[in-house]
Amino acid sequence: MVSTTMQNVPQTKLPKKQVFGYLMGMIPLTLFVGFYSLAYAKFFLHDLQLLPVYWYIGLVIYAIVNMFNDPIIGNISDNTNVKKWGSRRIVYIKYGGPLYALSFILVWWIPTNHGSQFLLFLHFVLTICVFETFYTMVTMCWYALLPDMTMDVDERARINFYGTIIILIFGVPLMFVASLDHQQLKDLSLVIGVIGLISNFIVVRYSKERPEFQHDKATPLKESIKLAFKSKGYQVYMGFNFMAMLSSSITMAFLFLFWFLIGDENIITYLGLTVLAGYGANVLCMNLRKKVGMVKLIMGFGILRVISGIFTYIVAIYNLDILMWIGITLTAFFGGSGVFTYILQTSPIDEDELKHGSRREGVFFGINSIFTNPANSIGPIIGTAIMLAFGYIQGGDATDQPLEVFAGIKFIFFLLPAIFGIFGLLIVRHYPLDNKELEQLEQDLEVIHQKKREALFVSASVSESESEIN
Repeated sequence: MVSTTMQNVPQTKLPKKQVFGYLMGMIPLTLFVGFYSLAYAKFFLHDLQLLPVYWYIGLVIYAIVNMFNDPIIGNISDNTNVKKWGSRRIVYIKYGGPLYALSFILVWWIPTNHGSQFLLFLHFVLTICVFETFYTMVTMCWYALLPDMTMDVDERARINFYGTIIILIFGVPLMFVASLDHQQLKDLSLVIGVIGLISNFIVVRYSKERPEFQHDKATPLKESIKLAFKSKGYQVYMGFNFMAMLSSSITMAFLFLFWFLIGDENIITYLGLTVLAGYGANVLCMNLRKKVGMVKLIMGFGILRVISGIFTYIVAIYNLDILMWIGITLTAFFGGSGVFTYILQTSPIDEDELKHGSRREGVFFGINSIFTNPANSIGPIIGTAIMLAFGYIQGGDATDQPLEVFAGIKFIFFLLPAIFGIFGLLIVRHYPLDNKELEQLEQDLEVIHQKKREALFVSASVSESESEIN
């Protein structure tokens, strides 16, 4: 007999084993992307002293690759033949995971003593583009698993919060990457590559896709893109996230310069203050969501974060160290509403299914990259131009840099994020899906999903009956 379990309504809480398997994907994401974001500017621009003109060209090429491969790969994932490959998402993590790890290692381990700026440029642009392609294949499919696994926005926020704890455990030690020398960076990349490979294997072993979505109607890429761009919620999210990514890409790339400012002896203090403040605010925001509203929390915390950033910049300019540390802590705390970013991204995907009948997580995540991934290149370009304008010396230690450089570091890390934050708030205030809308969306989706489960059950019953007759 055919099992009737697929007719039952799924529980709100996912099985712990499945949550564990999914969360293991956060480890390679944290390690690979964190190490890359923190090290590549230091590795190529500072240590190997790649000419700024080659640096700019390479980042532009990287941005173009980022823009176009993501929606293509996402649409391929959405339309994967499940009968042939067994899944729409996990198959790419299974076979792409080893290539993902290898491409990460090659960024640092292709011989770097080229003796030629042009060869160094080729090494830079080719390896980061190959790495980005396999990163897209694996990470996009991993991201697409969670909105497939559960429709409950609080469950998504909870699992996403658990993911930030993994970021804390594996990401905080990475902050010291900016202080490592060239050979130490290369050696550490090998260790990280192996850890990421093992983690992806666990994802494949324990994660599960819901079968009722694997038979959704395939949609051509052009049509999927058109439907995604019609979503007001997704338009708002893409604009808001672009500003956030632009800000973070600058600060991540030049974190090694921030250590010049606060001193290596204060790294632990910085991490302790910002982590405790940020996680405390995350928990507070999740508990207040139903009472206050997600958008109101993002707006309120965002305004206070902008004020804190401007305050920190002013007191830092006047070298008021104690007040600067207070400002850094407050800025981290008021960034706590970032716990809702994943809901901002995935709720329009749910709304799209409600309107058009099929889930297209892959192409939605890919289309977002058309706008936000270029920020990963534009940010470091802006940061490099600012630092060079302030007299930054490539390859120089903190003691070698002119005093003006420290003014540039303060501008990049304190005032610039506040400026981008203002633009982000002007965008996100138009987000259309909040408390009542989200609750109604969940209820309407469950009706559709029940029909999909029933149709799948009937189809499986017919197939089994035909098999018994034959």
